[in-house]
Amino acid sequence: MQLSVYCAFFILLLFATSSCIPHRSYVASPYEPVLVEKKGDVQFNAGMRPFKYYSAEATVALTDFMAVRGGVGGFSGLENYSVSFPFFNGRASSFMAPGINYQRNVINGKIPTIFGNNTKNYKYNCEYFSPCLVLGFKIGGGKESQQVILKVQYNFVQKYEYYFEEDNGSGRSSSYQVFDNETLNYPLQNFFSFEPSYSMLYPLNPFLWGKIQLGVSICQTALSHKYSFQQGDYTNPQMVDAVTNHPRTLPFNISIGLLFKGNAARKKAF
Repeated sequence: MQLSVYCAFFILLLFATSSCIPHRSYVASPYEPVLVEKKGDVQFNAGMRPFKYYSAEATVALTDFMAVRGGVGGFSGLENYSVSFPFFNGRASSFMAPGINYQRNVINGKIPTIFGNNTKNYKYNCEYFSPCLVLGFKIGGGKESQQVILKVQYNFVQKYEYYFEEDNGSGRSSSYQVFDNETLNYPLQNFFSFEPSYSMLYPLNPFLWGKIQLGVSICQTALSHKYSFQQGDYTNPQMVDAVTNHPRTLPFNISIGLLFKGNAARKKAF
């Protein structure tokens, strides 16, 4: 596939994934592909999930079978830090990586009324400390590289505060109507999350790759929150009962990025 096709696909993704905002109370952090193959190899990643998640990682192969990786991701209001130890087999045809992930989510925002949709207000104060185990496999051959990765994570909930309101965007007037209004400040139970992903890498030169990564986020339900709110305007208020499962997460994510690989023992790689 020609590089121009990939560039066009990247641009389309920027528009097609605008629904990736707002993030939910738990934000998935799929594991990046592993390219290191032998002692001295170094790898740097930089990527984004349009339009509200940016990430950077560094990986160093300490031996011919083990590396250490550190990364940071997020944006304003969202912090995600990770450390892992990939153990790889041969030319990185497969790898396993135990690790630790820390996330702090204090996103506070609003989506205004656009093209007739409802206004949505959201505010989170959530914190997780999460050990994880990652399994990855390189598939296919030829010029393009593909990796299938599964990240299994157990999330220790340090804090969970959640607020969401959906209304018709008319303001506080006689025409103002509420369609959903949930507030939760509760010691949520710890939960498992599963993040399978598929990555396609395309070499741009001997040391640089372009990446498209498609991921799924599946969270164990830790709480089915039953709540009531007043729906309608002040002339005809009605109490509505609702149930929402927590934690909340976006089920799909798409990321694009660049990966650099060199070897610290070969100056020409730099």
